[in-house]
Order: sequence, then structure tokens, then C-alpha cells
Amino acid sequence: FSPILLSILCFAAVLFVKTLSFSFCAIVSYIKRSSSVKKTFTYRFNKVRDYEMSEAPVNIVKLAVGVQSVEELVLIQKRFLNQPGAQTSKGFYHSTKLMPKKHEAIVETGSLYWVIKGVICARQKIVEIIKQEDRDGVKRCRIYLDNSIIKTTPIRKRPFQGWRYLKKNRTPADIVDPVTATFDDDIPLDIQQQLLEVGII
Repeated sequence: FSPILLSILCFAAVLFVKTLSFSFCAIVSYIKRSSSVKKTFTYRFNKVRDYEMSEAPVNIVKLAVGVQSVEELVLIQKRFLNQPGAQTSKGFYHSTKLMPKKHEAIVETGSLYWVIKGVICARQKIVEIIKQEDRDGVKRCRIYLDNSIIKTTPIRKRPFQGWRYLKKNRTPADIVDPVTATFDDDIPLDIQQQLLEVGII
């Protein structure tokens, strides 16, 4: 081989090695980058999935005006269900003008928490929320509640009007403390109210 040809071959070999080295580094970098993107995507997907699975229930809170105890709340609801001509086939309900925008989420997992004498101390599972129109044409909604009233740990709550969404960090836990009063269907409700006021039931 002539010196010129050898020089050309050496130059080509060096150029080939450099190109091959660059291509190999580029391939390694692509693999690492793809792996990082995949890990990031997987992490974000799992994070969103875990958030959706652990999403807290949407609850609302309402003042039980004039009620002195959870036992009296039970008696009032019982009296309401027994009144003649009442539309109570679906159970006890609270009527309000303001329809919750999150009504679907509320019905799915939420409860109505009762404030009695300035303290949240009981809740009832919300089973249905429907729109309703009064005889005067006023649009309202009915919040139907489960018959079971569950006592909760007491949490102070300032007075407010209507109902409010209950903040997740202000939602009390349930307690194993059943309603102490035992109501007899054979005793008139007004008599039961008097017995409750004096602490007999």
C-alpha cells in the first residue's frame, strides 16, 4: 500500500470508531431516558390511582335547631315519620333550597353530620338527594337520610345557616355509644317527649 492510501484507511478507521462510539453512547442515553420516562409515568399513574382510591367521602353538616340531645333527635324524626299525610315513604328527609353541587359524591359515600348545642355529635348516612318543588312553586331539594343515627366524637362548630360542606380535617370519628333512650310505639310521642325531658327515657 502507498503512504497516501494507508493514511486514508487510518483516517476512515478513526472516523468509524468515533461514529460507532457516539452511536453507542446515544443508544445508552436513549435507553436510560426511556427508562426514566417510564418510571416517571408509572409513579404518576400510581400516585393518581392511590389518590382516587383513598379519596375521602364528601359530607355535609347541619344545625339541629332546638334539639337538646341525640335521643331527642331520634324522637323528633320518629314523630315526623308518624305524622298523617307526610310524604315519608322513603324515610326522614331534610328540605333545603340549596342543592349540593356535589350531590352525586355525597349520595355515594357521604353523611349528614348533626350539630346539637354547638357540637357535632351525630351523623346519618345520606341515601338520596332529589329536586323538589313546593306548592308555592319554590324549588327545593330533599336530602333523605338513613334511619340509623350514629353518635360521633364531639367537635365544636360555630353557628351557621343552612348546611355546609364538612371539611375533611373536621370530620369526627364514629363512637360505639348507642342511643340510650328506648322508644315504645305504644306510648304517645308527646308523652315520650316529656319523659325524655325529665330523663326517664
